[in-house]
Amino acid sequence: MNHQHQPEEIDIVQFFKAIGLFFKSIFNSIKNAFLSLFHFFLDFLLYLKKNYLFLGAGILAGLILSFFNNSSKNKLFEAKARVHTNYQSQFLLQEQFEAFNYMIKTHKPDLLAKELGVDEETAKKYVKFDLEPLINDVFLIDEYDNYLRTKDTVVYQFIEYKDFKKNFIDNPEINPYWELTVKATAPDVFENLNKALIKNIENDQSIARRQKNLTMALELAKDKNLKSLQDVDTMRAIYNKVDLAVAQKDPTATASVIINKNNNLTHEWEETYYNLFDIRMITLNNLENAILRLNKFSSPLVFLSSFPSIGKKEGGILYNNYVRNALLGFLTVLFILLLWDFNKYLNRYQQRKQVQNHK
Repeated sequence: MNHQHQPEEIDIVQFFKAIGLFFKSIFNSIKNAFLSLFHFFLDFLLYLKKNYLFLGAGILAGLILSFFNNSSKNKLFEAKARVHTNYQSQFLLQEQFEAFNYMIKTHKPDLLAKELGVDEETAKKYVKFDLEPLINDVFLIDEYDNYLRTKDTVVYQFIEYKDFKKNFIDNPEINPYWELTVKATAPDVFENLNKALIKNIENDQSIARRQKNLTMALELAKDKNLKSLQDVDTMRAIYNKVDLAVAQKDPTATASVIINKNNNLTHEWEETYYNLFDIRMITLNNLENAILRLNKFSSPLVFLSSFPSIGKKEGGILYNNYVRNALLGFLTVLFILLLWDFNKYLNRYQQRKQVQNHK
């Protein structure tokens, strides 16, 4: 019996040995790769050490350039704002920012001043207008909730939040949330942008027409719910009076039964109960939603956070003029040295080829 199982045991041993060798080869490959990277890093440090005088001269040249060119025009300030766009106004906002950048690029501060409602000297200080879609779960969850309100409850299970969010990521043009960034050469030119951007958007006729139509519909919904609320309160008052009157004569009777009897309703209708409390709660919820939507869509452009009155300097160490020019000088010299060494390598290669050809 033992002889019959021996080949199988030998096969299993060989199998595990093969697995061990496979993983050993993988680990050795990873180790060799890290060693190669480490040796490359050491060679690079040795190369820098060999040419430290030239590289130091490049850094010094960059610092000197920064010292003589350290004017106020090189200091940039930026301000950010977050907005919610209504009535598809994000398309107009994008077009406006492109137009602003074109005016800056073509040196037309008079046109930019007219668009932003500022003087020409202030308009000359703007450097760039930029906007990016804002993907934020706090905002998108609210959009997701509003979206589900427009759908039947049966389809809720087929519309997951991750798919809803992915749609906004893949199609940024439909995203109503945007982050605006404006750069300028002065820190005090941002405060007026809030009113200027809102005014420009609201003056567009197509957006104004869409806003008027939706506002009228929401106002009608609000008035309708207010009227319904008054009717419900009136009915509740009537039922309360009848209940008090009935309770004095027959404690077991209710106002709904008495009213139905007075209207000659059949027995099955006598058990009908008008739950005015629930109806009132539903009406209040509808009224609240109408008012919230009116506030949310009060303007084509709603600032969630406005541009500050004073902008801040561009962040990050690379925005520092001295650091940027010093790094530029270092990389320029390093590139020249690498080209020089590569040229020497090509010359040596050409000499070896010539020697081989002569042989």
